[in-house]
Amino acid sequence: KVSDKIATAGAQKWLNAVTLRQQELGNIEAPVTPPAASSEYKDVANDAEMLEIFLEEAHTVVRDQQRWLSQLEVDPSMHETLVNIRRGFHTLKGSGRMVGLTRFGDMAYIGELLLNNWITDKKIPSVELLDYVRQLIMSLQEKLDHLQKQGHTLVDYDEFEQRSLALGGTPLSNAPQTRRTARFNVPSKASSTPA
Repeated sequence: KVSDKIATAGAQKWLNAVTLRQQELGNIEAPVTPPAASSEYKDVANDAEMLEIFLEEAHTVVRDQQRWLSQLEVDPSMHETLVNIRRGFHTLKGSGRMVGLTRFGDMAYIGELLLNNWITDKKIPSVELLDYVRQLIMSLQEKLDHLQKQGHTLVDYDEFEQRSLALGGTPLSNAPQTRRTARFNVPSKASSTPA
């Protein structure tokens, strides 16, 4: 209910004011926000309608990636299948960024960059690479599920980037098309309509 939300917001505002006053008086320590809850990691789409379209496409891409990954586990020499998984990461990167999910896009880009290197070097995927790809796809799926339920998600991809580098990936900071801190503030339809 809207009235419940207003009451909750009012109570939270009062509690925040009391907590701040107690901190000023030295009665309590300042709360510590865990890093993953930080706004630095938060991804919010810039348009609800476009988010719906994105989620539909992204779920399909991830399902395809899971299917291709299963094929690669049976026969790692299936070069085109690895290319398809890389293409899936590329699609998730681009479509995620298009709707303002910059960190989600960067997380997918980490996978794309890693597979680009393996494909260029014509390497047959190792068990370690396939395990990494499986975990990355599962994490992206979790982000999509959270976006669908909450309208936002938290994306902390530092561990995935470090593991990617150990497997021969490229750092995001050295990659073309990286927009780690840039946010696309595309106005929503509501805000772009003249008053």
